[in-house]
Amino acid sequence: MRWLSRIFSKRRCYICNQKPQQAQKYIDDQGNEVLVCYKCVTYAERRALRKS
Repeated sequence: MRWLSRIFSKRRCYICNQKPQQAQKYIDDQGNEVLVCYKCVTYAERRALRKS
């Protein structure tokens, strides 16, 4: 059943909270892997999120 939750998981952009298009993975301050859409990449890098 875990594979089913991966298929229907609600993945959203960490910054704008919309469905990410051309998402990139970053690591936040707590060490969690988050998705950031291509529009918010510059903002994510200014906030010092690390690429994973």
